[in-house]
Formats: sequence, C-alpha cells, structure tokens
Amino acid sequence: MRFGPRVRALVSVMSMLVVLGGTSVAHADPETDIEKGRNAYLARQYDEADSRFRAMLDPKAGSVKDPVLVSQALMLWGAVKVAQKKPTEASRLFEDLLTKDPQFEPDPLSFPTEVLDVFSDTRHRIRERLSAAARETARLEAERKAREEAEKKKEAERVARLERLAAEETVR
Repeated sequence: MRFGPRVRALVSVMSMLVVLGGTSVAHADPETDIEKGRNAYLARQYDEADSRFRAMLDPKAGSVKDPVLVSQALMLWGAVKVAQKKPTEASRLFEDLLTKDPQFEPDPLSFPTEVLDVFSDTRHRIRERLSAAARETARLEAERKAREEAEKKKEAERVARLERLAAEETVR
C-alpha cells in the first residue's frame, strides 16, 4: 500500500509531536522537588534532604521560585538542619524565610517541638527588624496611594478645564 506525500508529511509531523511531547515530562516540577525533600526528611535521610533543598533553592539553578513554595522549602530545610543538630544554620534559614514572608506560620502538626522552638526563637530575635520592614512597607504604600490620588485630582482638573474650554463659544 502506497501513501501520498501528504500522508507521509502528516505522519512525520505527528511523529515529531510525539517525540517532542515526550521530552516535556523531563522538566523539574518544584512541588515534586519539595515533596521529595520532605520524604527524605521524614525518612530521616537528612544529608539527602539537605542536598535536595540546597539544590532546589539555589538562586541561579534552583527549581523553586514561587514565593509560597520557597517559604515551604525553607521551613523544611530548617527542620532538616535542626535534625542534623545545626540550630544556627536552621535559624539563618528561618531568618531568611521570615524576611521574605513575615506572616509565615509553620504547621505545628508537621514539625517537632524542637523545630518550632528554633523558629519561634528566630522570630523573636528579629522581631524589631520585621516590624521596621512592615512600617517601611506601609509608608511606601501610603506614599504610592497619595501619588495616585494627586494624579487623579490633577487629571480631573485637566478634564474640567478642557470641558470649560469646549463649552465656550467664540462669536466674531
């Protein structure tokens, strides 16, 4: 049975799509990476969990970029550091987490008391810096709103002036 050039071209295109479609599965999924790190932590394979979180949170090549997922990964990585008996490193990770996400609250059922204690101690230690950052954010937001209001008022005055000019009739 012989096929025409159109059928052969269609088969070639379909084959390429199947091949290309199969390669897209190989891309890293940040949620899956976090889950694998969590699994290693729960299995008490702390060195493996540590290397997984280090890789996924690498600023240049890491797979986790979404702020919510970064917070989760930092919390888990801090828990790994506490389990490795490295509370200073855990505290640095928690400080980074709280700097990026000051409202973050760890799930008390997901972590041992020792991890929650290091997290709380870190939050308490940097509380003033977090408060100052929150005040600065509120100040910048207020300035932005004031600028927007001033621009709206200026635009409304310009429109009113244009309407007055348009309503004037000049008779010669």
